[in-house]
Amino acid sequence: MFVFSKFFGNSSIGLLNVLGMFKDFQGVISAFNVVGANNAALLVIKVGILITCYFISFYGFTICIRFLNFATLAFQTTITEGSGTTPRDVLVLFRRAYVYHTIAMRAFYYSFPLLLWIASPIAMVITAIVVVIVLMLQDHASISSKEDNSV
Repeated sequence: MFVFSKFFGNSSIGLLNVLGMFKDFQGVISAFNVVGANNAALLVIKVGILITCYFISFYGFTICIRFLNFATLAFQTTITEGSGTTPRDVLVLFRRAYVYHTIAMRAFYYSFPLLLWIASPIAMVITAIVVVIVLMLQDHASISSKEDNSV
């Protein structure tokens, strides 16, 4: 979990660096954008929304790593007697970490349609439909088995 969170957090920032590499970003995007508007102000808004999405993803992964570090430390101290940390406290820390991981992954998934929205609104709609279907299948697959909810 630590490795994946760090990887996705770093890739969120890395994708923003790739966006900043283009000298003539407006010209590159207008070559791909056949259907949508080629307004420079709209492009700034699109990139701003994308940066916000990547920031939420990066922040979520960072907080996830923080809570996982706390949870592993608390897990190790529950073994010693008189530590004051209960297994329930450790479970709360793990669940909180995974909530932030879920939020960060959702922001990362939703960044793909936003990234393609810069190129074309049709690509954004198609990608958004695919992302919603994939997330719906993942959500329903995770709650279908009774063994996962035994905790």
